[in-house]
Amino acid sequence: MPKWCTVNNIQSRLTYGSITGSSNPNVKQVNEWIDEGEGRIRGVLRAHGLTTTYTDTDSVAILRSMAAKYATGHVLRAWGSRSGGDETEQGDSLIEQFDADIELLRNKGIQLGSELDPSGDVPDSVQRFRSYITDNADSRSISNDDFDPVITSTEPF
Repeated sequence: MPKWCTVNNIQSRLTYGSITGSSNPNVKQVNEWIDEGEGRIRGVLRAHGLTTTYTDTDSVAILRSMAAKYATGHVLRAWGSRSGGDETEQGDSLIEQFDADIELLRNKGIQLGSELDPSGDVPDSVQRFRSYITDNADSRSISNDDFDPVITSTEPF
């Protein structure tokens, strides 16, 4: 069951059409898409050691925005497949934006943790200590004035 997004949130993003129990897609299908999108988000949160139970207003707004792209995209694709209209491309674009959001979450776990936590703290589980090993294999040292560390990370900080 979706935690951050509702069918009403999806309906408010659509410029026409209604989502009802008898529409195509119907409320049940849209709820499933919302749950799929939220499930992917929760998976990335768990992979970073973050909680999946955010309830404060700002965190829910961030997470709702992401999940809504996924579900709204699928609604538009469903409408477009029936009518042959531009909705399919619009839906594909929203799903691509959702996928980009997921990739961003994967690559910026520390930043994500501080943005979603109401206190702005990053949980200990996602903090990483970055340093240069002083007992290094190349026998360089500060005292010999040949200390030349190269510190790299795939995650900007």
